[in-house]
Amino acid sequence: MINLHDNFSGGWSDGPGVCGISSEDQYINADANDIITMLSHLEPLFEDKLLVNEAGCGDLFWLRNHHAFFETYVDYHGYELQKREIHENCLNLAWTRLDICNQVMRSCDVVLSRLVFIHLSNKMILQALNLFRETGAKYLIASHYNTRHNENRHTSPSYVGLGYNLSEAPFDLKLIRVLGQTATFEL
Repeated sequence: MINLHDNFSGGWSDGPGVCGISSEDQYINADANDIITMLSHLEPLFEDKLLVNEAGCGDLFWLRNHHAFFETYVDYHGYELQKREIHENCLNLAWTRLDICNQVMRSCDVVLSRLVFIHLSNKMILQALNLFRETGAKYLIASHYNTRHNENRHTSPSYVGLGYNLSEAPFDLKLIRVLGQTATFEL
């Protein structure tokens, strides 16, 4: 079993946070708005606050302008490989150190995973998806790419990002909605 801790222990050094370009405003604002829209569409399906686990939460820099939404409408818990300095606006949001390919997160309704799978092999993505299902989550909101197939991707974890399509083999998730580079899937 591949241990992600050994591969991504240092984070990224470029960008405003330790998570590289995924902490830059040009990526954050569009992604965050799309994610909030998708969560808002799922929220009526559940009785109370949405229970959301973020697989690969990084430094929570992307939530800095949207923390009030998450604190009000979402029971949020982030998971990250390494301890990160959390953005000051997000200090009230819970997070835990965890390897999403080898450990199960808490029970939840929705798993959120942005800009994580681009660094993983198909085998590792499949491992993560199986563990996401063990949380009881019905939906996955993830970064989305329009690739036609998932062949010739990483064989081990890599800092270099490669696109994927979760609605194609070997993942075959049912695609529900796409907004920009974010999509909702049935788990």
